[in-house]
Amino acid sequence: MAQLPKELNYTEGMASIPDTTRTIRMVVAPSNVSTVTNGSQQIIFDLPDSNGYIVPGTLKINYSASVTVTGATAKVKGVPAYTFFNRCDTYVQQGSQLIEGIAQYGALCDKLYATKLTMSHKLGNAVGLGLLDNSTTPTNINLNGRVLATGANTFSLSAPLGCIISNCDKLVPARCGFRIVLTTEELAQAVKAIGADTVDSFELTNLELAYDMVEFNSPEIDAAVMGMNDGQVVLKSQSYSLTSQSLAAGANGTQTLTFNNRFSSIKSLFAVFGGDEATQLNGSYYDSVDITSGGGSYVFEIGGKQYPERPLSAKNNKSAIFSALADCWGGNSHSLYNESMSILPIEFARNEATATTVALPGRFYVGQNVERLQTSAMVTGVSSLNTAINLRMDIPTATTLSHQVSLVCLYDSILTIDLMSKQASVRV
Repeated sequence: MAQLPKELNYTEGMASIPDTTRTIRMVVAPSNVSTVTNGSQQIIFDLPDSNGYIVPGTLKINYSASVTVTGATAKVKGVPAYTFFNRCDTYVQQGSQLIEGIAQYGALCDKLYATKLTMSHKLGNAVGLGLLDNSTTPTNINLNGRVLATGANTFSLSAPLGCIISNCDKLVPARCGFRIVLTTEELAQAVKAIGADTVDSFELTNLELAYDMVEFNSPEIDAAVMGMNDGQVVLKSQSYSLTSQSLAAGANGTQTLTFNNRFSSIKSLFAVFGGDEATQLNGSYYDSVDITSGGGSYVFEIGGKQYPERPLSAKNNKSAIFSALADCWGGNSHSLYNESMSILPIEFARNEATATTVALPGRFYVGQNVERLQTSAMVTGVSSLNTAINLRMDIPTATTLSHQVSLVCLYDSILTIDLMSKQASVRV
């Protein structure tokens, strides 16, 4: 008998949900502050402990920002909705156990938006991201940062909050009391003013964390979930880490930087070569330049193996580095239609001798997909074998500036929640 295609399989069972099911839009205010006016200040969101389930992709951070500047040159760096946050930490049991910590959160989100969204996507979300005011005509070069007028600038912001919870592949039980802590960025790092102009103050108000929570209100469903693996719910998620090393001025020849990132399933690597904040105004995290000035090469090393096997050469084919960057987050499904980026040629062409602006930053990034296979398996990346990750660079001409080089790792996280004890653990 011929095997019928799935389009003709009319006997396939269809799942149903109880009539008592409902989705609630949860809005959580900070438990410790209502207004933030300083850098390095924590904003704590305690998600209610309940029998419901968090819908992962719905987490959003909403707030209003007021920035006072003197002069007309000041600009918020990166993607303004995230720039005011330096860290994002996720805990369980209302802060007793850290399950994820992401440093330089605002800068990381800026890189993700540049390498995952097209210009059209950024423009379509410009209101919530805070990229433009309502009187500015959009162009390809004003979708980075936000221009501030002299005096007080007040604007509202709303953007997805990426973390281990929002990256889960299934509904997340809300029984273990998640806590999300955002730490604010120092004002001088978030907003750039030129010359005699000054950035005087900032204030974040109306802070809230919003997300959808599903309640089934069904004893049968609760019993079925509790009966799975003795109440142990295992969720596949992913997370990012960002660590940095210094590269001194005058570096040439073969240079190797070692990053102490040790994960069992690494999916992507992404290098940022920070500017000096004089020539490159956006500094170490919001500018990235080709430190080989178009004459060298780059290669990553994980567990003694090179990725890619042949170094990415800025001398032989700089476009190949751009192409690898486009594939960086996409796993093995390399497709032109999946390669969504918003990096202009002038931004990718930046080297350490070229000046940058907030509107036209340096975006020479080196990225490499290292996933073994893009599939639904629990872990799909390569293991660091409990060793550090190396970035090897061939620099034929000595660098004239010092650089902070940052490595972003995308890795699989396995989140296990014990519904009985309301405890959670994570394996990376």
